[in-house]
Amino acid sequence: MWLFEIFKKTRHQVVINHLTRMERGYICVAGIDLTTLQHLRLVLRRERLKTRFLTRYGGPFDIGNIVTFRRCRPRLRPPHVEDCLTNTDQVTCQAVADPAQFWEILKNISKTSLKDIFGSSLQRFGTSCGTAAGQGEASLGCLRLKKRPEIYFGGHPERPRIRLRLTDGELHVDAPVTDLRLYGEDHYSPQVNLIEEIQQKIRTSQGLILSLGLTRAFAAAPDQAPVHWLQVNNFHFHEQPVWRLG
Repeated sequence: MWLFEIFKKTRHQVVINHLTRMERGYICVAGIDLTTLQHLRLVLRRERLKTRFLTRYGGPFDIGNIVTFRRCRPRLRPPHVEDCLTNTDQVTCQAVADPAQFWEILKNISKTSLKDIFGSSLQRFGTSCGTAAGQGEASLGCLRLKKRPEIYFGGHPERPRIRLRLTDGELHVDAPVTDLRLYGEDHYSPQVNLIEEIQQKIRTSQGLILSLGLTRAFAAAPDQAPVHWLQVNNFHFHEQPVWRLG
């Protein structure tokens, strides 16, 4: 009986709302626990999560997928308190979320303030924001904005980077966009033709919710302290809540 109790406590049914580009060949995946409505991030015990685990390649991960995590062990290292350690053989896709229900979940958990998501230790660093290493109440969340953000290309012309200018009324932020759906077949190169399409959706949508995250801590320059930087993980639009990578 005690083994069954342990199993119950370490089994989570999660709807995926973070699907993030990492280094070439790798992704980050997180979702909302359908029981607790808290975020969980999948972290593998023995390897990094590769793109081959995407649904398009026969794996369990895409936006809106309802996925079961079994035999999970939490790893509470602030601000990444959502980390859930398991192995890929303990992860299965059960279904795809109903779009209306998925949107309601996103609305129910979303906040209108960045500090309400990440805590009072969130602060400006240059044109962006983040928390000092090891600080912060969370590293994942969803944000609703009163003012529409602006997506654009930044960085060097030969290596453009997708970025988003946004404000919650207190913090004005210029953050990188790591939404995997905005990158090409290599899951690394930005799809230039999609950016204007996304900006048009931002201008006209009846509702936009952003899935946001804080990075692992790193220093932007050798003489600077490491920071958990804010990034925009995914866009969710009212008209197409379950926008899948496919």
